[in-house]
Amino acid sequence: MCMNRAVSNSGMEPAATSRLARLAPLIVLACAQVGTSADNGAFSVAMAEMMRVFGCPLSDVQMASTVYSLMAGTFMLASGLLGMVIGWCRNFRAGLVLAVVGELLCAFSPSIELLIWGGRLMVGLGASLIIPSVLGMVSMLYEGEERKQAYGVIAASAALATIATAGSLALASELMGYELLSYVAALVSVIGSVLSLFVGTRSEMPQTVVVPVRVRKH
Repeated sequence: MCMNRAVSNSGMEPAATSRLARLAPLIVLACAQVGTSADNGAFSVAMAEMMRVFGCPLSDVQMASTVYSLMAGTFMLASGLLGMVIGWCRNFRAGLVLAVVGELLCAFSPSIELLIWGGRLMVGLGASLIIPSVLGMVSMLYEGEERKQAYGVIAASAALATIATAGSLALASELMGYELLSYVAALVSVIGSVLSLFVGTRSEMPQTVVVPVRVRKH
């Protein structure tokens, strides 16, 4: 992410400010990881509600879930390479924008076809950009022990999203409809997009890939 730490004139900074500056980007990244990990789980628990709303068979709703995973997995490698070229912050923001548009399409889709090939497809593409960007920014923002701890937080966020969302989101979809899940996911992505603007300049820099060249002596 992209935020330079503020240093006082004496070259020192207050401990609280320093700690907050280190934690703020990690909080944004962890929330993004929660969003991408919880999205398909939330969609799965709302299957019965979507079958009722659209009057479609289970196979159509399962296809919507599969499209997300397929798009996220297929383009993840290419998205990681793109992030190394254009910078992780830009890659991250592009993924969040796609996620917002896709979730809103899911919420307002008049048909299951538009939900599958419009909303879920775009959300999957957004996830393929977000996930490698999260890992790339962690490696650029943190070093040594802090990097290990940051990766631990990201992994724990993914696990927490999978465990904690099933019951709560199932209840929410039953009470307020599946559209609520899309609204919440879109809101989280919008907040992440705004917060990413305050993440420093360091991860904006494209990464330089060093290729070793063997020189043959004559």
